[in-house]
Amino acid sequence: MIAIQQNGETLWSFHIWVTSYDPDNGGPVFTYPGKAPLMDRNLGSNGDYTNFTDIIPTESAGLYYQWGRKDPFPGARNLLDCDLQTATNQFPIYDAGGARQYITFEPVNASKNLENSIHNPTRFYTNGAEYFPMNDWYTNATESKYQNDNLWNDTQKRKTVFDPCPAGWRVPSETDMNVFWPSNFPGTYEFANNSYATFTLGGNSIIFPTGGFIVDGDLEQAGADQWGRGIATLWDRETYQTEAVVEIYSTIVYEYAVNTRKLGLSVRCIKDTHDWRFQ
Repeated sequence: MIAIQQNGETLWSFHIWVTSYDPDNGGPVFTYPGKAPLMDRNLGSNGDYTNFTDIIPTESAGLYYQWGRKDPFPGARNLLDCDLQTATNQFPIYDAGGARQYITFEPVNASKNLENSIHNPTRFYTNGAEYFPMNDWYTNATESKYQNDNLWNDTQKRKTVFDPCPAGWRVPSETDMNVFWPSNFPGTYEFANNSYATFTLGGNSIIFPTGGFIVDGDLEQAGADQWGRGIATLWDRETYQTEAVVEIYSTIVYEYAVNTRKLGLSVRCIKDTHDWRFQ
């Protein structure tokens, strides 16, 4: 991550995904007629999705994002100890001088928290009980009028500066992802020991590692965890009432789900075929 600072305060930050994976130049993508190409791996992943034996959720899950935020959060090093507030269990991150830095967890304490989130890109904002409507990192208010539904896409459904995907790619919509819904398309799923789900349709396959999700300082349901369960969760860019749309792939495929925006989930980028910046 690169940050622009003034007098020690972060004004803006950029996440640079250093990877040999290049979906714009022959890197594998999932394609289906009528759908834009979808990356074959989660944003920020350093796992090799072309080799099934290399699917290790802690490596392949990629980074985690609170819905609508541009800045990522790393997962846990040890799935048997999922408390991310234990500094030794966080994937290490370092500043420009090589000093170890840590993700911090702090309750949201503002009705409009966007500016604070920009100034504090490594701070994961918590909010109340785990699964309660209006649990949003963006606001501590209890009324939905204080939420912002247009962080990852504007009112015209265009990509915004808060969309974390690389240039020419964006966070998918619900319509983009419904190709993976069994009631819509005749694809098949195979599940491997709670570590990943493989979806096949029309001769093309794609893998969803069960990276779980971050909630209030804990990484839950990642891989075959201590309870023997795993879940793959991916954000869509849409919202539904006070919550946000999420895709879930595990031993049960949820065709449509919503959850609180404060959660840290994976992102799978899709080609932005209407990227107005390049037209």
